[in-house]
Amino acid sequence: MSFTEEFENLKKELKNEWIKYYSENADILAKLEIDKGEKWKSEKYQENYTLPRSEVILSVLLALRPDLKKELDFFAETITVRGAGRYNIIVKKLGLSFHVKKELEQKSLEI
Repeated sequence: MSFTEEFENLKKELKNEWIKYYSENADILAKLEIDKGEKWKSEKYQENYTLPRSEVILSVLLALRPDLKKELDFFAETITVRGAGRYNIIVKKLGLSFHVKKELEQKSLEI
């Protein structure tokens, strides 16, 4: 399997893990207002939406998948932007800047 195929598989796995985590914890994320961190524009749904801050998404993924340390370390070393913009780039590269609430709605319609 090529690097590109492996990376695409990883992105799918992370997307599913993030959706599952968000689904299971949406109530507490909302109460703590963690779900209102970053403003994004959805290409798929043509609307604005909010995500938890990119740092939160990355921290959750590291807690769920400690094996990601190597990949995240690679991104941290190769992305020259500093601060919050850096984390947003990583989240976007990992395919995690999607409208999670809409994805949950879509999954419930498919069931």
